[in-house]
Amino acid sequence: MVAESIGKYKYKKYILKYLTKLKILLISIIDGGIYFMEIFTSTQVGRTFIIRMERGDYLRESLIELAENESIKNAVILSGIATFEEAFFQMSITSGFPMEYHVEHLKEPLELASLDGTIINSEPHLHGVVSNPNKTWAGHILNGCRILYLGEIVIQELLGNQLKRKPDKDGVMLISENGGL
Repeated sequence: MVAESIGKYKYKKYILKYLTKLKILLISIIDGGIYFMEIFTSTQVGRTFIIRMERGDYLRESLIELAENESIKNAVILSGIATFEEAFFQMSITSGFPMEYHVEHLKEPLELASLDGTIINSEPHLHGVVSNPNKTWAGHILNGCRILYLGEIVIQELLGNQLKRKPDKDGVMLISENGGL
């Protein structure tokens, strides 16, 4: 039994090593389906941007403008906080295909408690959590999120790869490298 377990471990380790070299890692086999996680490696870290937004600025639109003006191709959002006077969030409402979404339009004072995301090929993909004293919302941040008092965002530029988003067969916009998928 122990020898058999060790043999299986070595076999799994070999497969994992082989797949990682191909930049594709097998992570799960469920109901006969094989699911992959693709890994992209940035070989260099570029500039760090600390952005202050003021009343009336728009979050996503400002990050698009920053990416264009500073020629930021790929980056990760390290931190983000803000207050909004208006926000638009998109949330999935199905677990199958075709994908369906609900858009929540909030027009009231809100705290942006968390902001996460990436900039891929100069296009921000943002998720956040906002709240008022009575309720909390989370989801994909759309255009139109207007700063009430201030916003502070920290972005780390990633260099050394050519990433873009490309739709898969179901229309999910996946990160790919050099035209992959």
